[in-house]
Amino acid sequence: YGYTPDVQSAPNPAAGELLKNVLAFYSGRRMWRIFSLLSPAEGAKLDPNKGNLPKTPDPYPGSVPAPKGSVTARMVMNVLRDHYEGTPYDLTAGMAAGPFGTPNRGAAAPPGTLGVWERAIS
Repeated sequence: YGYTPDVQSAPNPAAGELLKNVLAFYSGRRMWRIFSLLSPAEGAKLDPNKGNLPKTPDPYPGSVPAPKGSVTARMVMNVLRDHYEGTPYDLTAGMAAGPFGTPNRGAAAPPGTLGVWERAIS
């Protein structure tokens, strides 16, 4: 996708900087959501607005502890269906979800919109 850790060597440094900011949340928010669903006590300690790129200061841990037997196969299946329901990032709410609350978005944000759509785990 054209990501380069050295923004200055990107073909367009401004676009490279924007891409770097977008990628900071590409996996970070999804990691936060998985941790918050499977280990709520540990997930509550994490900041959902923190990115998770290799050079992120104090990145998310690779795993979080969960009480023995607290994670079931059904919970894991539900994680893979999650669209951030019940959080400020809920993809089934708001104008972009339409009248039926669909979490699916178009390939790109509408023209003139700054940023991109949140990416769900599913």
